Amino acid sequence: MAKIFILLIAGAFSAQAEPIKVLVAASLQPAMTQLVSLYQQHNPEQKVVLIVGASSALARQIEQGAPADIYVSANQRWLDYLKQNTGRVQQYASLVGNKLVLVSKKAHPNFNIKQLADWHHTLAGQRLVMADPQHVPAGIYAKQALGALGLWQDLAQQVAYAKHVRACLALVERGAAPLGIVYASDAHSSTQVQVIASFSDDSHDAIIYPAARLSNSVEANAFYQYLWSEPARATLREFGFTELKTEPQN
Repeated sequence: MAKIFILLIAGAFSAQAEPIKVLVAASLQPAMTQLVSLYQQHNPEQKVVLIVGASSALARQIEQGAPADIYVSANQRWLDYLKQNTGRVQQYASLVGNKLVLVSKKAHPNFNIKQLADWHHTLAGQRLVMADPQHVPAGIYAKQALGALGLWQDLAQQVAYAKHVRACLALVERGAAPLGIVYASDAHSSTQVQVIASFSDDSHDAIIYPAARLSNSVEANAFYQYLWSEPARATLREFGFTELKTEPQN
């Protein structure tokens, strides 16, 4: 099972306030950490626990009964999984969008994403890293995009799979892989990689992050509604996510 990382967002809180447990896709980690920090500046009595991992791993944890108030997936598939296999989803809506990009530690100004020769030249016998397409949304989108370009069959043998998209980014940042397929928001959050190409939106399914409220508590509902506030939207835009004109529906 994929490893899940837990971040405790510290802050003063009253003994009466139950902590809000927010489970989010790994690609949301930087933005959600900032968003939670902003929320607690105005709600210092409220403790928020941010739990970060692959959408699939988090969904299975929720299915198995893990405490969770809010879940944000990197695609609709895993939210649908929860809706079909648990009775925990109380409310949901699309929150933000994203784009898929190819990153490298070095600039490759003449790289042509459609040319197989450019891929082979840049990889130089090393690995292309992407998230596991069997389970992880970023990997599913990446495989779709390479397939749409007619490159999947030729590149599949050079692909190394990571547990989630942030792990892909880390491998490229460390120089362990020359190329990685990540979200635009991941590239935006890093000073150690460069975007050398972008995949067209029509080469893969739309990248939509749905957010679900799993708890009926007043505290969880307040934070859930906050995700659609202008301060939260501004934070998500700042971290490279695409804004969607949506509102949570009851």
